[in-house]
Amino acid sequence: MHFVEGHRLNDSARLARTAEEHAGVPRAETEAFLKSKEGLAEITAALARAGELGVQSIPKFIVGGAYVLDGAVHARDHVALFREIETAPDGPGVGMEDEDGQPVGWTASVFASVLGVPAEVLREPSHPAVVST
Repeated sequence: MHFVEGHRLNDSARLARTAEEHAGVPRAETEAFLKSKEGLAEITAALARAGELGVQSIPKFIVGGAYVLDGAVHARDHVALFREIETAPDGPGVGMEDEDGQPVGWTASVFASVLGVPAEVLREPSHPAVVST
């Protein structure tokens, strides 16, 4: 909405309409949530975690919970970071999980535990696969 169409992020009516159109959440439910204090503790914790990582503006890329790149950096900076991670002694740890089934290592989300996002949600693809024929 914001980056593509230039809409304000604090437009509650637009957010409610978008949630209904794209996620199937009824407008009234979204509006009630936005007016409530529900989720405030999680957002406050996520903002604190972002601050710990040095994030003060967006967009940012947070890789492996340890590296932060500005959204406007050149592609070569991303490549250099990924090459560094590939050769790191502890490796990327792809597919690793803790005893509760939560992703750990390079596959873990920095904010999932802070926001209470279950591991099964993290395993689901966020977009349907596109198959070319």
